[in-house]
Amino acid sequence: MIKKITYASAMLLAASASFSASAAPKTTASKCPATMDVDSVEIRDGQQLMILTKAALENYEMAVAKDAKCVSMYRETYRAKYLPELKKLDTGTSEPLVKLKTAPLLAAFENAMQPDVEIKETNSRVDAYYAVANAYLETAMPGKWKVAEDNDEMRGEKTYLYTLESEDVAKLSPPYKEAKATILVMQKEKEGVISDPKIMYYVSDGQLTLPVEGGEIAAKYDDDGISRYNGKICSDDNRSFCPDLAIYQLFAYLDVRSSHKAIIELPFYIDGRYQYHFKTTGLITRRTTPDYLLQKKQENRKFINE
Repeated sequence: MIKKITYASAMLLAASASFSASAAPKTTASKCPATMDVDSVEIRDGQQLMILTKAALENYEMAVAKDAKCVSMYRETYRAKYLPELKKLDTGTSEPLVKLKTAPLLAAFENAMQPDVEIKETNSRVDAYYAVANAYLETAMPGKWKVAEDNDEMRGEKTYLYTLESEDVAKLSPPYKEAKATILVMQKEKEGVISDPKIMYYVSDGQLTLPVEGGEIAAKYDDDGISRYNGKICSDDNRSFCPDLAIYQLFAYLDVRSSHKAIIELPFYIDGRYQYHFKTTGLITRRTTPDYLLQKKQENRKFINE
């Protein structure tokens, strides 16, 4: 089980779950689903701000799609929290090569939350903010992630692969030599629908070992405490570890996406645990298709098939 999660992950999970049946209403009078707990968020840098503003706009978009009476509450909450923070970016960013100023970010953020905009248009405006925010990240906080695409023409699927190699190498006992580790994040796209990211960890040599029924690995991000993810060995050569439930996948992905450095501890056969170091800054994945749009796409396919 998860022993500890990072604060950023908890905030992002709260944003994604705010329209779930279990989400507590912000007030008993409004009966509106809870917004993110923005008042207690301490924004540490531009990377975290971009992640949180994206999550906020997705949260706002859900209000437009599902509960119009809550829209003004969401708009005021997010504008009050994030507009001042976006305005600070020019003076608050220490990187010398920041070419993108705050004006495009501010304009795109405000544009997504204009009143009386229908949901289809709101969705496209949220996409537009993603593009500007990602441009900021690529300029201000470039990372070492490698991005590749794989097209499956037969099945009409596209797979996006984001990989990051460890900074260090484990020296292994014979017959093995040495092993680097890689974090792999994967998304699939089919018929315009982009899936939630999936994450796994693999090594270049040796064998990972866990109890037959599965086990857990430990990780540490930035200066946060230790996180633990349950999972299993997920390759025939015993070199890959996959978190085995959606909740572990979500936390592992959010932890990596919101951090600048990580230590991932992987258990080797014979040699025991090795702590790999990663510079995780700058992971930029595709925007997952919102649930309400996914439902509409499924309904349209059903109508066409009938």
